[in-house]
Amino acid sequence: MNFQGKRLKAVEQFEFCHAHIGEMQIIPDGIKKGYPTVIDFNSIPKRIENFSTDLLDICKKKVKSFYRDNFMREYCDKGKNKINSPMSLMSRIESFQPGYYGPRDAIVIAETLRKLFIDTKILTKSLTIPQTPMEYLQEVLIPEAAVRFIQEDKDITAEKVVKLC
Repeated sequence: MNFQGKRLKAVEQFEFCHAHIGEMQIIPDGIKKGYPTVIDFNSIPKRIENFSTDLLDICKKKVKSFYRDNFMREYCDKGKNKINSPMSLMSRIESFQPGYYGPRDAIVIAETLRKLFIDTKILTKSLTIPQTPMEYLQEVLIPEAAVRFIQEDKDITAEKVVKLC
C-alpha cells in the first residue's frame, strides 16, 4: 500500500522503493561526498574530447592506469578462465562504475568513448589484450574519464580522486 491507501503493483512498489532509497540515502551521501548536484550532460562529450589524448596514452601504455593495473593484477591472480566469470565481474564492477555522476553519465561517457576509440578502430585488440576493446572501455577508459571529470570539477589530483571514490 502507498500513502494514499492504494495497492501498488510489484513494479510500482520497486520503483517507489528505489526512488525513496535514492532520496533518503544515495543523494544525501553524494552531497556529503561533494558530488555535483547539477550535471551538464551536454558538455560531457566535449570534455572527453579535451582529454582524449590522455586516454589514448593510457591505451598505448605510455601512462599508467590504476584501473588497468587492478584488472591485470586480478587477471594474473585468477587466470584467463576465471577473470570473466560472473562472480569475478561482480567483484570488480564497483571499482569501475563512475558513481560520482551516476548511470546516466556512465551511458554518455560510454557512448562518447565508443565513438572516439572503438568506432574509429583506434582501440584494437592488440592494445587491450587480454581484454576485448569493449571490456577495456568499460573497465579502464570509463573510470579514467570519470577520474578526469572529478579532477577538473574539484581541482584535485588523480590519487585523491581514487581515494574519494
